[in-house]
Amino acid sequence: MKNLFAVITILSLVISPAVPVFAAEIATTGNQSSDFGGTGIWVQGLAGQANQRENKDYKAFQDNLMDYTIGFDRIMSPHVRLGGSFGYGYSNKNYKQNRTGFGSYGVNDHAFTTVLTATYDSIDLCESREKGKYSPEAVRNQGIDGWYVDSALGFTQHNYDLRTERFDFSPVMEVGKSDYHGQEYTVGMEAGYIFNFGEENLTHVTPYTSLDYGYLYRNLSKVKGFGVNDYKVKGEGATDLEQGFGVQLARSVVSEKLGTFIPYVKGEWLVAYIRDIQSQNRQRNSAAFGAGVIFLNKGHMTCSAGWDMLLQNRNLENVGYGKIRYDF
Repeated sequence: MKNLFAVITILSLVISPAVPVFAAEIATTGNQSSDFGGTGIWVQGLAGQANQRENKDYKAFQDNLMDYTIGFDRIMSPHVRLGGSFGYGYSNKNYKQNRTGFGSYGVNDHAFTTVLTATYDSIDLCESREKGKYSPEAVRNQGIDGWYVDSALGFTQHNYDLRTERFDFSPVMEVGKSDYHGQEYTVGMEAGYIFNFGEENLTHVTPYTSLDYGYLYRNLSKVKGFGVNDYKVKGEGATDLEQGFGVQLARSVVSEKLGTFIPYVKGEWLVAYIRDIQSQNRQRNSAAFGAGVIFLNKGHMTCSAGWDMLLQNRNLENVGYGKIRYDF
């Protein structure tokens, strides 16, 4: 109950139209002030594909991914933002079965996610707003050295649809189906320091580290369609704890007419301290690479597009995404 009260309190502070004094002072335009000064809203779309090749006990699969998210945040003090996001994700995972008597095997996942976020920037957010730097991307790429900490607490409700084909129970193909659910809890944190170089501090180098914990529980699954051979898969939970060590290199390119373009590249090594046998991914070492561009217009809009690749011994995942943000 205490945790529920804390969540409701945070959301009421973020959504409430009442503006802290320090934010209201810098949200004034002429003789009018915006009740939403210091608030940012954003939408993001994501699509990608993961491929895993067969090796020992690992089944080969192809997973098609997409995700849509809407979020918001608000400046609560000169250094702190609180926010939240709501998302829908879809995964279509098809396994390659090389066993006699088995046909295709696939799982669709319709997932709904809620995330609460809190960020801390050593760079003053209110002073940045006075300079026209509203979004986190603008604040952290304005040429001021500083550090940040991003944290998130999330919950995801998974709705699985399973379909499997088998020939070993009868001479003709039989199809088994199951609808079951899963609950996932995640806590994540990232901390980094921004170094700026060049005569005008237009080159930004950010070493960072991340730590992510997740627990996924899949409920009991009843596979029906095989008659007397219908079967159940008991519910099980899986825990993951993974840390990343990475660096991002960015460069601000200023256009007097359009705004600021910030292309970037990044690389990260990921190591799993805990990875249960029932986890979706049981490999302990991964490498992540990414590239993208951020565009800050001369007003309140921030647009970004990027591509990330996750590379493992038996798994390759590619994801592309786009994000649009408006700050009041």
